[in-house]
Amino acid sequence: MTRDATAAPGPGALGRARANRRPLFVAVAGALALVVGAVVFVLGHRAASTESDHLAWTRGELRTQQQSTNHTRQCHAALTTTVLPQLVTDAQTLLASASQLQTSDQDAIAALDDGQVAGAQGQLTAYNSATGRQNAAATGYNALTATTDEQLTTFRQHSIALPQVCP
Repeated sequence: MTRDATAAPGPGALGRARANRRPLFVAVAGALALVVGAVVFVLGHRAASTESDHLAWTRGELRTQQQSTNHTRQCHAALTTTVLPQLVTDAQTLLASASQLQTSDQDAIAALDDGQVAGAQGQLTAYNSATGRQNAAATGYNALTATTDEQLTTFRQHSIALPQVCP
């Protein structure tokens, strides 16, 4: 029996064809695994690099926030130990001067009223006494006004120092 070239291959020929394809399949599978491994490596490296950059940025933000917190604490300490107590003292001094001004103003008004009554009644001595009290009250009022102006200037200077303590 002779075999024809067009005849179907026998069981041995089919096994040889499969055997010839196996190394090709292994090579293709190996190349595919190599490509997949390279893609996974590149993507993993890129993700790690992105996370590293994000971590560095987050640490920078944390450092900035810590510096801001420390600056705020220093400002708070400076304000509560020096500037604010001085402003409170200045304000109390101004309020005391305002109270003295009010008293002086009331004295001047009382002297003016007494002078008007004495003048209407023709009591020259009482009128002159009331006028003297009114002049004394006006002199005291003027001195208190000058003192209050100085105290107000001091208060303004100390209050301007607030922004300079904590820029």
